[in-house]
Amino acid sequence: MSIDIEASDGTVVHAGGSTIKPDGSAVHVQGSMDVDVVSITIPNSRTLVMGAGFKGHPASSRVWTLADDGKEMLEIAIRHLPDGTPYVRRFYWKRK
Repeated sequence: MSIDIEASDGTVVHAGGSTIKPDGSAVHVQGSMDVDVVSITIPNSRTLVMGAGFKGHPASSRVWTLADDGKEMLEIAIRHLPDGTPYVRRFYWKRK
């Protein structure tokens, strides 16, 4: 798996470098500022579910859903505040 995320200012973050199996097996990844191990499953052709860890601790749970037209994607990220309180962030991705 190789991931390139381009920010609105044009900077690109590259992460990955691992072979991911969609069976929930944990694998180590490189290049991310907040994830170094992930477990992924793909329950259908438009949904990816990921649990992530960083430095030996849980980091986030994420669900990506692809729109029917394949041009937009919604990412729901569940993270935790330092006191353990969970919070949800939504990210909207658009294909160029």
